Amino acid sequence: MSITFERSAWSSILSEARDFSCAVYDANLPPNALCVFDGLPIHVNAQPIAIAEVSKFFGQEEIYDGDIIMVNSVYYGTTHCGDLVVACPVFYEGEHLFWTVATGHQMDIGSPNPTSVAIQATDVWSEGFQISPIKLEEKGKLRKDVLQLYLENLRYREFLHGDLMSQVGSVKTGKKRLLELLGRWGANTLKQFAREITAYADRRTREEIAKWPDGTYAAESWVDSDGTGLKNIAIKCQLKISNSDISIDFTGSDPQVRGSTNASWATCQNAASIPILACLDPDIPHNQGCLRHVNVFAPKGTVTNVEWPGCASEVSIAEFVKNIDLFIHGTTIATNTVIQRNGPKIGIIHTNGFRDILFLRDGFKSDRYNLHLPPPDPFIPRYLRLGVEERILSSGTVHTVLNEDSVRAALEKFKTEGVQSITVCLLWSMMNPAHEQRIREILKEELPDVYVALSSDILPALREWPRACATTLSAYAGPVLGRYLTKVEGYLEEQGYRYNLLIMQVTGGSATVAEIEKRPVLAIGSGPAAAPAAGLFYGAREKEQNLMVVDMGGTSFDVSLITDGTIPMSRDLEIEHMPIGVAAVDVHSVGAGGGSIAWTDTGGMLRVGPQSSNPAI
Repeated sequence: MSITFERSAWSSILSEARDFSCAVYDANLPPNALCVFDGLPIHVNAQPIAIAEVSKFFGQEEIYDGDIIMVNSVYYGTTHCGDLVVACPVFYEGEHLFWTVATGHQMDIGSPNPTSVAIQATDVWSEGFQISPIKLEEKGKLRKDVLQLYLENLRYREFLHGDLMSQVGSVKTGKKRLLELLGRWGANTLKQFAREITAYADRRTREEIAKWPDGTYAAESWVDSDGTGLKNIAIKCQLKISNSDISIDFTGSDPQVRGSTNASWATCQNAASIPILACLDPDIPHNQGCLRHVNVFAPKGTVTNVEWPGCASEVSIAEFVKNIDLFIHGTTIATNTVIQRNGPKIGIIHTNGFRDILFLRDGFKSDRYNLHLPPPDPFIPRYLRLGVEERILSSGTVHTVLNEDSVRAALEKFKTEGVQSITVCLLWSMMNPAHEQRIREILKEELPDVYVALSSDILPALREWPRACATTLSAYAGPVLGRYLTKVEGYLEEQGYRYNLLIMQVTGGSATVAEIEKRPVLAIGSGPAAAPAAGLFYGAREKEQNLMVVDMGGTSFDVSLITDGTIPMSRDLEIEHMPIGVAAVDVHSVGAGGGSIAWTDTGGMLRVGPQSSNPAI
């Protein structure tokens, strides 16, 4: 069952992370676990509750050979609605003898946010699509209405359809194998085998627990926050060992909360039994023989046993965030702003006589023999490229003192035109930044709300065109990026994150938000810059050193090549035909991604991107 599930699942949460469990139960009510050999601990004690609820929901008289039943509601025995339980009754010679069951963590369950663990949820409706026991197949025939209902409420339908069929295939494989055993040994012999393995686990568990000292033990702990403002949520537990039995009582725990830290009854069972199972000899099979020695009680309506319509995602944002020790954020905000051209209205200040550097570029055409090559896009229109009177020589000495009246005249023009961000790129400012710094001071006086980027801060290096481009890109993406990072940083701080948020740089390293805000150009390609490192990691696992790494987001499609296990770097990286000017991970972006909008131009030609359907930040 597990091999079928793992090898045919579409999504990595199942095929790679193996967040699933397969098991076999008998058809008693409540069902007895017979084989949960490789099941996840969090699922082990939940599945029998779900199967019991399925049996009660339909009644034995309405459970047929060929049925496939699924359920994900926590009020029908699941851990959270992201864990979908699929069950198949196994009949032999007209008698219902067993259940084959597979629980799989879905990558989406239709919550307001694209996730299967809705940590922002405050009730069952905001957790996601709730499924009470329902037949996906009845008497061997697929119910298309149920399948369509399920898929209509989910994102990533193709993947989740594949995962669901994989899960169905898993329980059908289990049924096939059981029928093979029944055909070979007969029902009575197989029932006897089931009783024997259960009795063996029972005897071994009884002997183990008998070695533990009898007594009553109590503990109390707290959940820091439910994510909605309620803090220090108490969980009280009393454990009693008597002979070979253990009872665990959560009486005294706080009432259920509005946020998503409540536990379902199935989760409570798991949380209580897992530590006990972990203390047993690992050779003891985990079936009903050992599970029956652990009895759990939790009052309804408490944080340990939520009542409808309480939320049971089981983890809040605050609880999750406070346990993070390192947060490195790769973002495409700066890249998308440039590709989609949805940044602020921008102007540039140059030394008099050099206002056309963005147009003239480095003097080379990208296709030198193409007489019909359109002129380059200067990014900033000429009427917003203004010169000021000043001149610094290559030695850093001042040849012409900055004429502050010419600066104020340029700023008045920008003010009239509604400019929101300004690039300052003067000749040889990397040798002496005094004039650029004085212009920034004047800007603060005249246009205090306008964003400003100095080339001496952004790229203090030779070559005027790359320096002007890097500074222009910073001025264009900086305001949008700054607003976004301020929101992210503030949100993480509110949720209890204790360290500096780090931002992935195009250079392959990381920097604080404050450092990125000083040089926004380093965040262009931030997200894709992390992909080659990930590719190198996974390549090493497969013993591959020559790789093509593809990273597609909502707006761009990014490609990089790794040769001989080395991530390539380049100083020639461009975006929108503008060099970023810094040594960068060599990733090439195309203005088309998963969310790129298809459109027709004035000539009726179909085009894709660079505009994206992703919401603007």
